[in-house]
This record gives sequence, structure tokens and C-alpha cells, in this order.
Amino acid sequence: MLFILLVVFLSSCGSSGGGGGNPNDGNNCSHIPVISNLQYSPKVVELNSGGEAASIFGSLDFTDSGGDVSNLRLKVFNSNNMISDDTFTVTGVNGSTVGTILLQVIVDTTVEDTYSFEISVIDSEGCVSNNLTGEVIITDDGGDAPATATITISPAANVEVTDGTASASWSTKNFHISVKDANDTPLKYINLHISYIWAVPNGNGLVQLYDGTTPKDSPMLVQTDANGGYNLRFDFQSGGGLSYSANLQVSSGSVFGSTGFSVNTGGS
Repeated sequence: MLFILLVVFLSSCGSSGGGGGNPNDGNNCSHIPVISNLQYSPKVVELNSGGEAASIFGSLDFTDSGGDVSNLRLKVFNSNNMISDDTFTVTGVNGSTVGTILLQVIVDTTVEDTYSFEISVIDSEGCVSNNLTGEVIITDDGGDAPATATITISPAANVEVTDGTASASWSTKNFHISVKDANDTPLKYINLHISYIWAVPNGNGLVQLYDGTTPKDSPMLVQTDANGGYNLRFDFQSGGGLSYSANLQVSSGSVFGSTGFSVNTGGS
């Protein structure tokens, strides 16, 4: 697998790449690159953190039958308008038709705002891929929960799955996590560390945690949303004689919450 690193500086005044380029309109393309699986973290950054700048680390996958991906195009918008449309040279492709581009985006943290962005890649013919999108929030909220906060996991009662079938199979359980202060006010953009002892990368790999549709290793770091909540996808194996039990644990600073999750065969 080919890995390529691009470093981009992003501020409220724009970034440091070149111009938007002259992409092909698509009518003369013998092949068009495709990008997928955009992942990046963190999605929420504290105002004035990191000495006025912080790094966002991410990656995306590309396929291109011509093996000639040459540029990455990044459009950035703040809450008011587009602030940059820049093209960055991708080097080291060397004919690779499949690869991963690693991104380090350095963001200005001195201004509270929401940056949304749109990424595409361009090959040597000027043919443009599909777009991938995301956003990064610079906010005075967030960070770890205060010591007086409460973490609630729903369902709150211990979850017990009984499966006596002969073959193991995967299923999905959804949990909702909320964080509130001492006045019962939801706390937005709060850091959450989520873990389950039987989850990947544990050797048994009986459980897979997800951030949205992206699989993550346990423990994983995420943030609550603008409503002070987080929806956790929890995939687990059952059947085939499997039996295991542990607590799903969520912490933020000194605040802690948990609920039990177990799988059994139903036998005595």
C-alpha cells in the first residue's frame, strides 16, 4: 500500500497551497480517480489550544486505474463563506493505482468558528475525483467534563444477549451517551474515552466499536455533539458457544460512567 503525506496550514484567512488549478471537465478523461474512507481526528478543537495552532491528522484512500494522481484539492469554508480553494501536489505515486494519502492539517485556534471542507484529487489529465466532506469546530466549549458532571449511558440497565445457535455471527447494539453538568444542562463537545475489554484490538476481537461507520480500536476518543450526546455503534459476536461479560466504560477527566454488556449461550 502506498502512503503519501501532505501537510496543510489552515487559518481563518486561508491556507498555504497553490491556486485551484484547471481541472478537466470530464469529457476527455480516460479514467477518473475515486477517493473514499476519509478519516480525521480531532473533529473538535479547544479555542486557543496548542499555542494558537493545532494539528488535525487524517487519511483518505484513492483508486486510479491510470496510476497518475498528481494533486489534492482542498476547499475550505467558515461559517460565512469560502475562505480558500487550494491545490497541493501529490508526489510519490509512481504509477500506483491504489493508495492512501495521509493528511496533517494545521488549524488556527485563535478564532472560534466551524470550518467545513471539501476534498478531491486530480490526475495528470486534470480529471477530478468525487468529493469527500467534513468539518472541524474551534470552540470555547469542550475539553474534559467538569468534576461535577454526570455521564449517562442508555440503555442504563445491563444488556444481556442469549444466543444458543451453533455458529457465531455479528450483531449491532446502539448506545446513547450523554454528559450533563450539575444543573442538568447538556455539555457539548466534551471528550469521551470509550472502552470495552473484549473489543478490538483485544486478541479475541469479540466486539468492534465504531465512530459513526468507522471502526475504532478500544479505547477510542470521541466528543459529544452540539446537544451533549454521542451515539455509539457497538458490534458484537454471539452464538457458536461464545460467552463473555464486561462493563462498557466511558470517562471524561475524573467523571466516569458504565453499563454491563454480556453474551451467553443460555445453557445452565
